[in-house]
Amino acid sequence: MSKVLSAFKGVPAVLVQAMVEVDADVAAERIVVIDRSNLTPIHHMFNSQSGVVQIIVPLIYGSSNNLIVGILDDDSVFDCKFIDSVRPQLINANDVKMVR
Repeated sequence: MSKVLSAFKGVPAVLVQAMVEVDADVAAERIVVIDRSNLTPIHHMFNSQSGVVQIIVPLIYGSSNNLIVGILDDDSVFDCKFIDSVRPQLINANDVKMVR
């Protein structure tokens, strides 16, 4: 009985993922990412910080601009902001330190 050792143990050298960066305002309590072709919510989160928030989205969106990204204010004091036709950036997840 022979033993074959796999040379691919552990983390792959390049782990490609799609990421959206949102520059969130202090007044934005929620961040949403929506598929624009069928309005399916991809990601929804409550935001407790200001600054850049990084969101990993499915890789199939990395080659198209089929996302809508928005920030919402639950207090209804400020207006919501949405951006249409967002294309996420392709990243090597091994090299990127996620902010959140």
